[in-house]
Amino acid sequence: MVRPIFSLLLSLRHKDLYHQRTHSILKSMSNDGTSEGGVKPKRIFCYGDSLTAGTAPPLYDLFPYGQSLESELGDDVVVRWKGLPGWTAGSMVEYLDDNNVGLRAAVNGIDNPPIALVIILAGTNDIGFLTSSMTTGSAPD
Repeated sequence: MVRPIFSLLLSLRHKDLYHQRTHSILKSMSNDGTSEGGVKPKRIFCYGDSLTAGTAPPLYDLFPYGQSLESELGDDVVVRWKGLPGWTAGSMVEYLDDNNVGLRAAVNGIDNPPIALVIILAGTNDIGFLTSSMTTGSAPD
């Protein structure tokens, strides 16, 4: 049974505190998989919008934060990600059960090693859509 923790978003401004909390959380989670030397790897799955995908306009390459996260956390952590550029939080909820892009299908499809942590990053495009739909006018009295 997968028991992920959703929406763990720690401030990167406090890098030492971030690392301490992340390592503490990962060490406390059980996992059935094994890797070289008998170390049980932890799997993190990152799901979100273009920030998770790692888009960097005007470049066409992707630079997902999942790669850096995996590098920083060490050999006993495996990080995978699915980024959906342009998607809003509402779109992610609407397609939750979609077999191609849905979070539920992605989480249920990963089992070796099983997921220990899910990080959801959503809302960036919601802000963009909100500000682009606002009209300018005089301030209310």
